[in-house]
Amino acid sequence: MEYFPLGFQDDAAYNGEVTIKQNTTERRNVVLFGKGMVMNMRKYAGAQNNELAEIVCNQCGRQLKIKNGILREGCFEGTQKFGYFSNKDGQVECFDLCEACYRKLTKEFTIPVEVQEATEYL
Repeated sequence: MEYFPLGFQDDAAYNGEVTIKQNTTERRNVVLFGKGMVMNMRKYAGAQNNELAEIVCNQCGRQLKIKNGILREGCFEGTQKFGYFSNKDGQVECFDLCEACYRKLTKEFTIPVEVQEATEYL
């Protein structure tokens, strides 16, 4: 039996190394690296727990700039739902990258990313 911090053993998908569990108070996946080490990528605050308080880049660990609940710099949010024929069938993995780490990652691609112009900003 594997042991995790209190409250994380129910409904968690565990593959022997990384556990991913939806944490409803944080409204974002909490990743458990091995036994006991927890890293929350996004934190929310406010009366209804709906104001963005913190985002941490999963690559470099830098805290991104947030003012009054609004992200003030570029951030790539990746979410992958693994399905049939995957070694991670049934798992959902999420991560955030600061703009610098995103550039480093995509610069190494053999086929460059497709770039389109945005006509509306939401």
